[in-house]
Amino acid sequence: SDEYAIFYKRLIHLVFLSEGGEEQMTDEEINDAMKNDFKSDSGNDGSVSKEEFRYSVFQLADQWTNSCEVEEYVDFLKKGFEVVFSDLI
Repeated sequence: SDEYAIFYKRLIHLVFLSEGGEEQMTDEEINDAMKNDFKSDSGNDGSVSKEEFRYSVFQLADQWTNSCEVEEYVDFLKKGFEVVFSDLI
């Protein structure tokens, strides 16, 4: 979906910020990764429900943090909210 594509491109920016680097993926690579992740996140019905979205955000935080400490997850998610959504609200 278009919403997912917009979200995903912002998310890619967050992930690269978390690594301390600049974006190094081409638009084609981002689109391919987005299609694969959408397929994984949406399951069999081709849409991402609120519950599937919540789970994918948890997986993202789990993958891009170095520990299972609550504070680290919260810091990552706060940064993620700023990067992905701040200009939308």
